[in-house]
Amino acid sequence: MPVKEDAAGARPGAEPPVHEDRDGDGVADVPGRRPASGMLAQVVATMQAAAEDIAQTEEAAKRFTIRFDQARLASGTGPKYEEASLANMRAALLKLDATLCAFPVTVQAVREKGYIFDNSLEREIATLNQQWDATMPKIMNEVLRRSQELTALSVDVGRRFPWDGTGTEPPARASAIWDLERSISSAESSIQGMYARLEAHIRDVEGRLRRAQELMDRFAQAGFRLQPNEYPVAACAARYLTGTGDEEGPNGFLFLTDRRLIFEQNEDVVLEKKLFFATKKEHVQEVKLDVPVGAIKKIEAEDKGFMGHKDFLLLRFQEPPAPRPGARFHIQASNEKWVALINKVISGEIDADRVGAKTVVERVAAETAGGPPAEEKPALPTNCPTCGAPIKVQVVRGMTSITCEYCGAQMRV
Repeated sequence: MPVKEDAAGARPGAEPPVHEDRDGDGVADVPGRRPASGMLAQVVATMQAAAEDIAQTEEAAKRFTIRFDQARLASGTGPKYEEASLANMRAALLKLDATLCAFPVTVQAVREKGYIFDNSLEREIATLNQQWDATMPKIMNEVLRRSQELTALSVDVGRRFPWDGTGTEPPARASAIWDLERSISSAESSIQGMYARLEAHIRDVEGRLRRAQELMDRFAQAGFRLQPNEYPVAACAARYLTGTGDEEGPNGFLFLTDRRLIFEQNEDVVLEKKLFFATKKEHVQEVKLDVPVGAIKKIEAEDKGFMGHKDFLLLRFQEPPAPRPGARFHIQASNEKWVALINKVISGEIDADRVGAKTVVERVAAETAGGPPAEEKPALPTNCPTCGAPIKVQVVRGMTSITCEYCGAQMRV
């Protein structure tokens, strides 16, 4: 499905951000190619200058802590240089920055593959970029300020309490180290609090994009093809329970689209055995169940196994158009989430999540302003156009055609 070029500020083919190590400690300090303008450019310049100013102090702290860490092996105490300079925190912030920079390209990629749901992704990514651009300079300024204080403090501890790592550690030195470690921990907690909520939102979007990618990859590997204007909603590993037991039946994947529920067997089947060893196998990949979602009359989640850690789905179908009265699945996913998703598709609520779908407020406003109402599907014929027999099949969501039970003629719906 075509994607707007300016969605969420996406830049097709954009390279990942390059970060610079200004103080020579092996850890990048500021984004080197992050868009900078106005106040942001000024703050970045200030950060770079500050990083250069404290480079000598950090180098002194690094030299001290090399000896300090050797002594630490004997005493088990004392912060490392990376801790005092907040190098790990700076690295985590820049990694988070790179993750956010990749979002526009990632969301465009899944859209081009055919993932049309979760239509708030582009808006959320645009908002996150704006919030991050406003917050990141403040955070990095605070990191540089705190790291300058902490590295200077570590140098001071080394100067006031020299120790070669032998014998008993002086109590005054142990107390000074303890105070330094508490200062480091306090600084890290304070800085993390500046962006904790923002990071949680970034991680949420990151997870949704990853699941969208996995979903499209799974559909791409399926042996069946989607119908025109049919789109993936969910997929998971599952066993189709065709026997009376809870582990009897073919293994494969359960697929949900905005029209159908499909189970495709996808496994190696043993053809011959000698003693307890399989000597001949065959890979089977074929659709075992294909049901229009509108034919699902009842769906239940059932938990079994130790502490209910086995998720089962129980479904009842309308015959026809379903080929059988029901089905059971043992799925490798949350059955509660699957029940909610299937019900969302059956009710048509999923359509509001499509890219380009109007909100309820927008639809009402358009109709009030005299815009065209929602498109209505043409009424189905009551009789077969070929033989004239009455059509008795009830059309449900997901059906693309009906078959005359008398002459076998097919009619598109």
